[in-house]
Amino acid sequence: VNNKINRCLKVDGSKVNVFVGNGSSGFSIATKLPQCQLNSPTGVCCYKDDVFISDTKNNCIRKVSKDGKIKTIIGCPETDGDISSPSKMIIRKNMIYFIDDNNIKYASIGGKDIGSIYKSEDKIVSLDIGDDRYLYVLSEGKDAI
Repeated sequence: VNNKINRCLKVDGSKVNVFVGNGSSGFSIATKLPQCQLNSPTGVCCYKDDVFISDTKNNCIRKVSKDGKIKTIIGCPETDGDISSPSKMIIRKNMIYFIDDNNIKYASIGGKDIGSIYKSEDKIVSLDIGDDRYLYVLSEGKDAI
């Protein structure tokens, strides 16, 4: 994901192609993925045959399905809603766990049941779930999980 040029790239060995994003900031859904608009995407995650993108300044998480269709599954562009700045994310057992400002939130793949797990006063920079099923969070500051 490149948030300076608002694109998600697909890399195959030495071959790099634009997967999603036309380079302009904004929100749009186009019939061809490279023509869609993103606004500061900061996270990408693959699950099964789908690709999920944190479209940070559009306040949403978008899903690109195997058939090349893109749709917003969590959040709502250009409005304050359940999420405000999603970034890095992981997916386990049909649940998305993601950083939203200084919160760790979760939702089902379908975007239902959005909830909050943890709020930090420090900047959260990364997260993962271990084989032990614990959520691990990396923050800049004194907080630790």
